[in-house]
Amino acid sequence: MKRLNLLLIAIGIFNFHYSFGQEFSFNQGGATHKDYYDVIPYETNNDKIFINVEINGKKRKFLFDTGSTTLISESLFREINPALMNKQVVVDMFKNKDTLKIVSLNDLKLGSIIFNDIPASVIQSSPDWFKCLNVEGIIGSNMLRNSIVQISSKNHTVTITDNQKKLPLSKDNISKLKLIKSSYPFIQISINKIPLEVIFDTGNGAFFSLSNGMMNNIIKGEKNKPFETISTGFGANSFGLFGAENNTEMFRLRIPLLQINKGKFENTIVETSSIVQSSIGSELLKYGTVTLDYLNKNFYFEPFESEINLEEKKWPVSPTVFNSQITVGVVWGELKGQINLGDKIIAIDSTNYENWDICNLLGLKLKDKDKATLTLKDNRGIIKQIEIHKE
Repeated sequence: MKRLNLLLIAIGIFNFHYSFGQEFSFNQGGATHKDYYDVIPYETNNDKIFINVEINGKKRKFLFDTGSTTLISESLFREINPALMNKQVVVDMFKNKDTLKIVSLNDLKLGSIIFNDIPASVIQSSPDWFKCLNVEGIIGSNMLRNSIVQISSKNHTVTITDNQKKLPLSKDNISKLKLIKSSYPFIQISINKIPLEVIFDTGNGAFFSLSNGMMNNIIKGEKNKPFETISTGFGANSFGLFGAENNTEMFRLRIPLLQINKGKFENTIVETSSIVQSSIGSELLKYGTVTLDYLNKNFYFEPFESEINLEEKKWPVSPTVFNSQITVGVVWGELKGQINLGDKIIAIDSTNYENWDICNLLGLKLKDKDKATLTLKDNRGIIKQIEIHKE
């Protein structure tokens, strides 16, 4: 865990489950048969889950994203020419908005399971990382709403069924699942025994993403803070469906105890942001098996260990990507003034990143170190070197 993804999953938190205007229900369509069951292998990249689906007899790579509705790329839309259902103004997690076409997908296969009449948005301009990873769409919660979905990181599989008897589920690790709007799965967690309701979002590669709004509500409602503020920062390092997060004040917090069902996580380090909705992300899968019983509205988390210590040191700079160039997205703590937002990161230690494009940058990681030397170029073209340390 003690490594820095150069994008910090900047490609990563990717939802658009808030909409304005006339409400369109994505909760339509479903599997063509009852009593279905299949185990589908998945691969990961930046802690995101990718599965193969079949449309028009051809295998396609889709992101498996419980925090989203189903979506296809513009190029796939042009290829398969699905029926147009509607158009709608859609707002992403950072309140950026656009109007998207909504189409109906038929004969979409997940393993042996065939789905028909599934509403899907069409994204007109796919994110660069879609193109780099050959991703053609997203499988979202509206398509899964009548299923029981188990995700196993040990086996790298997603099991999908509508028959609870076909899955070994323990009632010792169960809590209620609330489905909101387009069947987005909301779960109950607690931080220092304060109950919170957050979305379980496999499209978010982090463990816990806390919105500034929820943090402020917790502070207002509690005499004693259930977390410790480690440092403050300013900037942005994430992208939504329609663009980047606006620069905002951010907080790096330590949560002494975060609990999900019977799983206890000690010393969770979380960075707040301007996201609309707080979430538990796909990193949870590293610590246990998750089952989303959309059908019966139950959430199962079976931890591999009962108590897990997540404390880790963090870098005082959070990079992001702008115009295919690694830049400084957030500056934390005492480096404010020495390093500025938007400074280009020319090199990290002896590796030069100045001319690398977004596809090259996706997999890059800074190995386990406690310090690194950044070579930076500011907006005046002045180059400087600064040594940074994990804190």
